[in-house]
Amino acid sequence: RRAEVYELCLEAQAHTWNQRRGLDSPVSLFLAGKPLDKDTVIKYLAPLALERHDQEPGSLIERADLLRGVALVFQERDGRPRGQADDFARDLVGLAHSGAGILEERGQGQYRFLHLSFEEYLAARALTDLADEPIDEVLKHAPSDRHREVVRLAVASLPQRARNRVVERLLATEGAERARLVTLAGGCVLDIGQGGGLDGPLVGRAVATLLALLDDAGVELRRRVEAGELLGDLGDPRLDRDDRMVAIPGTKLLIDRFPVTNAEYRAFAEARPRAAGEAWREYDGPGRRNRPVVNVSWKEAEAFAKWAGKRLP
Repeated sequence: RRAEVYELCLEAQAHTWNQRRGLDSPVSLFLAGKPLDKDTVIKYLAPLALERHDQEPGSLIERADLLRGVALVFQERDGRPRGQADDFARDLVGLAHSGAGILEERGQGQYRFLHLSFEEYLAARALTDLADEPIDEVLKHAPSDRHREVVRLAVASLPQRARNRVVERLLATEGAERARLVTLAGGCVLDIGQGGGLDGPLVGRAVATLLALLDDAGVELRRRVEAGELLGDLGDPRLDRDDRMVAIPGTKLLIDRFPVTNAEYRAFAEARPRAAGEAWREYDGPGRRNRPVVNVSWKEAEAFAKWAGKRLP
């Protein structure tokens, strides 16, 4: 799960940060002897990450604005005087740049987060950890394509009950934002994964809602494609339907309604690895399970058809 991966990255970087503190002079007494950890990063840098993302994802921030933002958070949340806040901000920004690798300098006195993924994750934690009403804050940002990844990471970071409530609200969307928010809900379900705390019926509801979206010709094509790709990763029930074979008019022949997908061919490859070949794997992976399998020879296709109880035309 991506949210857990990014959290581990922050923990590792914070550990490096503390090692550097031990090698150099102490950062500041204003930290009250507490070790710098991922919670410190989230507390003081997450609001800035969200602000950057609101304005322009991945954009540069002037050093003076960066220091001012960190100092303001330190003053407001910790109740420290301006002088102490300014000193803390200089120490924190310096270590985030040179010691932990969270910030990088791009030009004279201009910074940005080392990778857009860190900005997105920290922005997500600003929604979940620092907001008074996390669920409302996450839902407020949900309609924005700019915040799509931020919202997915935020939902994955929420407690179990809150996750369920957000996914339920997104799936229940009607009107102009329906396709955008239903596919977002599907992405959240995929991120949380099996055993991630979502109610079983809610996962089934997400799959059913994505199917309905896919069959709605009035929905924008790119959202229908996204729904199909999400279903491929979540488990597309259409592949097991009895009506997936259709008759060819004027003949007694039946043909598959859909092309053979990567997911179907993967099942064959797991059962008959030598017969399946390897070239097809180059075009398989997350987001591609429902795409037609390619890079398959005639011999391999023939072996698949026989394994599936069918034959080639």
